[in-house]
Amino acid sequence: MKTPTLALTFHGPFVFEVHPSSVYVYAPICEGHRAGIFTPNDEYPLCGRHRQGGGYIYVLEAPVSNNLEKITYSPKPKDSRDSSSTPRILNGPPNTNVDPTQASFCINVPRPREIYGINAAQTSVMKDNADAGAWVTGLRFYYDCDFSTVIQLVTPEKGKLSLPLAGLPSLPDYGDIDIQYVGPDADDAEHEDAMACFDQTMKLLNLPWWLYYGQPGEYTIKARTGADCKSLAVVLDPDFTS
Repeated sequence: MKTPTLALTFHGPFVFEVHPSSVYVYAPICEGHRAGIFTPNDEYPLCGRHRQGGGYIYVLEAPVSNNLEKITYSPKPKDSRDSSSTPRILNGPPNTNVDPTQASFCINVPRPREIYGINAAQTSVMKDNADAGAWVTGLRFYYDCDFSTVIQLVTPEKGKLSLPLAGLPSLPDYGDIDIQYVGPDADDAEHEDAMACFDQTMKLLNLPWWLYYGQPGEYTIKARTGADCKSLAVVLDPDFTS
């Protein structure tokens, strides 16, 4: 019998700190942003702290095959011959540490077998120089999962939220859970929200990087869909180099 696949998708300016048996997902303190967790049948708000939310930890308890090997990333580290068009995952420098005082909340999830970057945005990450290209703004984690056992989210106060995925009529061997951390639903042609959230993300990591969009080559204003500000996702994993 085929083992069902769980896809856990993150939308928002998260920092993903990869550990040998789990991943700590930190949300920076972004003005006006609200968080929630969603399945095809349920949705719950995720609250944070105004300050020092790194110790305010949710735990996703899921009957998955926890990956203890290297994670498969897609897209892979950039090909220097095509660095501008191929979407990339932004990886923090080695030995970068999260400052928990600069987080709103944290979610601890099992270590996935695969991480896939989604929703790429064209921008320049200003490091020592401008690293321009398509950078992913969200990540999707893939797991082998037993849907007969209910997935639960344990809150920081030790309450438990049930997230059942069994019996979905359309895709019995596939289930998805979305975690969103998004701002007001509004157009943001100047990317002000994305730049502000990225600045808050850099406070989490004590890095001097910032985003620069510049003038688009083809002058068309594309409104962002939904409320995701499309700030970049940042991964801290010594086994992955971007």
